[in-house]
Amino acid sequence: MSLPLPNLDDRTFNDLMKEARSLIPVYNKEWTNYNPSDPGITLLELFSWLTEISIYRTNKVQEENYRRFLELLGIGYLFRWNEIPGEDTNDLIDYFSKTYGASWTKMARIDKFDGGSTAKIYLENEFENKSILLKFNDNKDKVTIILDNGGIHDLTVKKELRIYDKLESGYLFRWDNVPGNDKDKLITFITQRDNESQWIKYASLEKIDNDKTIKFSNGTQFILLQLTDEDNKVKLYKDNTTGLPEYEFDVIKDLKIYETIEFDIRRGLDSISQRYRAITSEDFEILSNECIEALQKDLSGRAICVNNRDLEYGKATGEDSQPGHVSVIIIPDNEKPEFTWDDIPGIDNTRLLEFLAQTCGGDWIKTASIEKNSGGNIIKVTEVTDTASDPQSARSVLLKLNATMDKAILESQFYPSYEFLLKKENEKLNAYCYTEDGKPSDLLKDQVKKYLAKRKLVTTRLHIVDPEYYNLTLDVHISLKNNTLEKTVIDNVEKSIRKYFDPLEGGKDGNGWHLGRDIYRSEIYQLIESIQDVDHVEKIEVGGSDAESVKLEEYQLIRLDQKAINIEVHNE
Repeated sequence: MSLPLPNLDDRTFNDLMKEARSLIPVYNKEWTNYNPSDPGITLLELFSWLTEISIYRTNKVQEENYRRFLELLGIGYLFRWNEIPGEDTNDLIDYFSKTYGASWTKMARIDKFDGGSTAKIYLENEFENKSILLKFNDNKDKVTIILDNGGIHDLTVKKELRIYDKLESGYLFRWDNVPGNDKDKLITFITQRDNESQWIKYASLEKIDNDKTIKFSNGTQFILLQLTDEDNKVKLYKDNTTGLPEYEFDVIKDLKIYETIEFDIRRGLDSISQRYRAITSEDFEILSNECIEALQKDLSGRAICVNNRDLEYGKATGEDSQPGHVSVIIIPDNEKPEFTWDDIPGIDNTRLLEFLAQTCGGDWIKTASIEKNSGGNIIKVTEVTDTASDPQSARSVLLKLNATMDKAILESQFYPSYEFLLKKENEKLNAYCYTEDGKPSDLLKDQVKKYLAKRKLVTTRLHIVDPEYYNLTLDVHISLKNNTLEKTVIDNVEKSIRKYFDPLEGGKDGNGWHLGRDIYRSEIYQLIESIQDVDHVEKIEVGGSDAESVKLEEYQLIRLDQKAINIEVHNE
């Protein structure tokens, strides 16, 4: 259940005066005369009266005014009913993908029936059978969404009439914007057509007949523009309405579909607080993570911002500070694949198309066809379009397996070439956005750089770089408590050590090992001795040494290879 919008006009004159009086001792302890005869109280009463008037108007703002303010924040209509299927199809699909997670709509068909008052989005094949209905109500002021899981949601419909001199030219004015922003456009058109109508520049203007007629009048003359009952023509009459109209305009009716005004106001308030510009270190890190997650649903990782350092080229210079440079270290999560090769074509079609659309930036990919060739070693993604005149004009992307089947190469004449790591897991090949040594792929770095480049300050020199690791080895000697399972305790010790030094989940706060933080032997003692069934730690060697600490470079993290931890048990 959504929270109701607050009522902002519920404070009265008495409420405001009471609040103002209570603040007097805070700001002026010498002011003790609160009687109406005091000039200060008289001023407070005046300001309270003016404030009450202003507050009263707060909730009297018309919905159209709210809509105009929301448009300034980039929150407008979702799509136009008469442009689906058609020009606004992508807007409709984006709405359902983002709002309901219905990414399958990117490959769905859209049909209208019931005289155009119902639209059906559906996907029917051997793998999926899904649909969404959109239905107008009888008054044509609401569209109801009916999801295939039974969910229902209402959208608001706003009718917009655009008036044209000729249908092939741009519109002259919008009916609802006169009087309003389009008044001057209408006056300019009429006076240019008829020089004798210059008087309308100074005439009164009003709408009458339930907003079906626009009237210009100066007391002795008038011009009427009448909207027909079918809303498909506007007729202009001069000084009388009994004869034929002086001129006729064509009308195109757009049915714009919006979220409810309450929903959009909340979206507007949220958008104000959202982070866009990359200025601080936190901005760079949060926006980098946004990009990583946008590249593929469920993909995650960690971004670390290093100010005034060029870790791409500048390390070789030995400079401690390089003003204007910002380096962002990308550490991908190694657990979640982008797609499964063996499930293409099949249940991973949507994931692959979403991933490639984000990677290549081509909307055509969202509705492309998929096929496998060369014995399953090549996946071909081809644009679906009318190519009868030139079959070679359709765009395509190829994913090719290498000979050892541990990499997939993306090839296309339209986009850069990238490599993906392939790992065989549960008898299936999974594609990942990192390299064999756990570093981000070139694709991932390029995507983050493009994302941040649009948001950084002009003077910032941006570098997206791999993490640099210190390869840590540990030799641990422990003594166990009585009646314990040695293998279980050893597994727990190793697991705890790996988690503690993990670049994604390590450190004392669990948010990843801090960049450049030194390794202290005493902390490893403390960590291991806190594990259940460990009696005490006899000895720890870090990198073959019993030194108290190991110093890392300021840009290094820690990596523990598979055989980096040796644990020996000494039972007394």
